[in-house]
Amino acid sequence: MPRDKLVDAPVSGGVKRAAEGTLTIIASGTDEALHCTGSVLSALSEKLYIIKGGCGAASSVKMVNQLLAGVHIASAAEAMAFGARLNLRTGRLFEIIQHARGYSWYVAVMASDYGMKGLACLFM
Repeated sequence: MPRDKLVDAPVSGGVKRAAEGTLTIIASGTDEALHCTGSVLSALSEKLYIIKGGCGAASSVKMVNQLLAGVHIASAAEAMAFGARLNLRTGRLFEIIQHARGYSWYVAVMASDYGMKGLACLFM
């Protein structure tokens, strides 16, 4: 009988939070595999979510999250481009948005650069 155990454990939080040990980890697998890896996953994370459904279930949750993230990134970029086309000062526009319902973490991350460089910082 094989002794290998497999845990599906996608993360959220990027390089900075990985270094701080404050990632969000979504994990799935057999109870035995999760038990064997629990202390390591806990040490790396601030939030650890165990998803029932076997290996692959955690990746399904991550895919839903990534869909939402992509929508937020695209809509934030489009909104700022729209504001620029209306000849609004994007710095001032951001200042107002960060105190209104249109604000999101993705808007804040892109505050200094609404181009590809700003988007790249989300993943590095």
